[in-house]
Amino acid sequence: MSTLATQRFSGLYEEHVTEQDLRLRRFQQGRLLGLRNNRYSWWTHARELADYILPRRYKWLITQNQQNRGSPINQHILDSTGTLAARNLAAGMMSGISSPTRPWFKLKVGRLDSTQTSPVSLWLAECERLMYLIFAESNFYTAMAIFYFDLVIFGTAVLLIYEDFDDVINCINPAFGEYYVDIDGKYRPVIFYREFTYTIAQTVAEFGWEATSSMVRQFYDLQDGANLTREIIVAHAIEPNTEPDKYGIPSHFKYRETYWEWGGATNPQGGTSARGYLRKRGFNERAAIIGRWDLVANDPYGRSPGMDALPDIKQLQQETRRKAQGIDKGINPPLVADVQLKNQPASLLPGGITFLQGMMSTGNDGMKPAYGSWKPDIKAITEDLNEVRGRIKETFFNSLFQVASQFETRSNITAVEWDMRKSESLMMLTPVIERLQSEVLAPIIDRV
Repeated sequence: MSTLATQRFSGLYEEHVTEQDLRLRRFQQGRLLGLRNNRYSWWTHARELADYILPRRYKWLITQNQQNRGSPINQHILDSTGTLAARNLAAGMMSGISSPTRPWFKLKVGRLDSTQTSPVSLWLAECERLMYLIFAESNFYTAMAIFYFDLVIFGTAVLLIYEDFDDVINCINPAFGEYYVDIDGKYRPVIFYREFTYTIAQTVAEFGWEATSSMVRQFYDLQDGANLTREIIVAHAIEPNTEPDKYGIPSHFKYRETYWEWGGATNPQGGTSARGYLRKRGFNERAAIIGRWDLVANDPYGRSPGMDALPDIKQLQQETRRKAQGIDKGINPPLVADVQLKNQPASLLPGGITFLQGMMSTGNDGMKPAYGSWKPDIKAITEDLNEVRGRIKETFFNSLFQVASQFETRSNITAVEWDMRKSESLMMLTPVIERLQSEVLAPIIDRV
C-alpha cells in the first residue's frame, strides 16, 4: 500500500477512540521523557557548539508563545572563522555528495542499470529522470544544505520527507534541541521523537479542526487574529511499528507516526485529548532520515568536526577579545594624573589643552599613560590568531575542497581531470561518506 493510500486509510480508523490509542499514547509519552533524559549531556554540549558556531540552529527550550526568539543570541562570536569554516565544509559535502548540478545516484536492478538499452534499463533511466526532477522542483536541495551544516557542527542531523501535492515531496529540518533519536538492536538510527510549536491556525490547517482538542477549537472558532497566532506544543514520534496488534497500527507497515498535543487534558467530548492523537498513521519507508558524522560504541548521537574545533574556536574568541582590548588601551590608554586635576576641566581630545597651575615650577608631568611606555605586541597576537584560524580550517577539512587554489590550473584542463581532483579531495572523508550512503542517501532515494 502506498504512503498516500496510508494517509487515506489512517483517516478511517482514527475516528474511533480505542484502548489501543490510549495505550500507545502512554507508551510514547513515557518514551519521550526517557529520551529527554538520555539526551541531556548531548544537549548541553550542543548548546556550547551553538553558542560559538551556529546559534540560530539550536533550540534551548521548547516553549510556546516566546516573544524573544528573534533577539540577538550570538554574544560569544567575535570572530566568525568557525562558522565560515563549517559552512565551507557543509558546502563542499553538498557539492561532492548530492550536488544539484550533476548526477549523484544511479538505479540498478541486479546487473542492469540505466546506462544500458534493455527495457528495464530504459525504465530505470526514466525513474532517475523523474527523481532528479522531483529533487530539483521541491525544497530538497535547500533542506540538504541545512542538513550538512547541522551535521558538521552538531554531529547529528535529521531530515523529514513528506508527500506534497504540488511538489511531490516536502522536506523539513528539525533543529537540534527539538528532537530526540535512538537506535535499534542493529545500531540503526530509526527512532525519532521531537517537540515543536505550532500556532492555532497551523494546527487546524495541518491536522483538521475535528482532530484538535477542545481548547484549540475554542481559540480557532473565535476567529480572533491574536488567538490564531497563539502557540501550542506538539509532540511527534516516528518509530518502528513494533507490536502492531497492541497499538492498533496495521502490521504491514514497517514504521508508525503519531502527533499529539503535549500536555492535553482528557476530554470525553472527543478530539485529540480523548483519542490521544492529532494524527496516527503507518509508513512503508522511513520518513525521518537521521545522519551521524562519527560514532562511538552504541551512542545514538554522533560526534562532529565542530566538537573537535570547539577548543580552538573558544581560544580564538578569547584572544580576539584580548587583542581588541590591547588595541583599545594603546589608542585610548588609562591615565594617571596629578591630584590637582581632580574636579578640574580636562581635555583628552586630540589637540586639547588642560591647564594646570604651578606645573612649570614643580616639574609635574600632568597626565601620562598608566602603563608608561608599554605597548601590546599586536603583530605577535595577530600571528597567533592566524595560527588558530588555520587549525580551525584544517579541523573542518577546508583544504580538501580548495581544489582550484591548491593545484596549478591549465587552460586546457578537462572535465574528467577536474572531477578526479574533486573525488581525490573527498578521500579523507570516505568513512563519513560511506556512513551517509547507508544512513542518509539510500533511505532518501527509497523514500522518494
